[in-house]
Amino acid sequence: TGTHSETFPITASKTVVWTYTDGSGNTSTQTQNVVINDTTDPVADAASLSDVTAQCEVTSLTAPTATDNCDGAITGTHSETFPITTSKTVVWTYTDGSGNSTTQTQNVVINDTTDPVADAASLSDVTA
Repeated sequence: TGTHSETFPITASKTVVWTYTDGSGNTSTQTQNVVINDTTDPVADAASLSDVTAQCEVTSLTAPTATDNCDGAITGTHSETFPITTSKTVVWTYTDGSGNSTTQTQNVVINDTTDPVADAASLSDVTA
């Protein structure tokens, strides 16, 4: 029966060396390639992302997460520049260590519902 010195689980592609030893101490070896293929995209942890609503601008967003079958927790990334000053859809991307990726969208809604405030409490009369 062959033996090897690998530790399980094997999480990266590698060559395993099997050693066969008979009762007289004679040995021979054989190699076996173990190929790990991660072809599964990460899965977003939330089915949908809540809208972010703000007055005038958004200066940061909390990154959502996804779970990957091989890498575990994945934090989303986006390509937006802050501050966000107009309503838009942010695309979050989750990419695992094998290059598999998936996306999820989040609406950013910028509302201006605050009335302007005069700079002076009262205006002086104009007499001409």
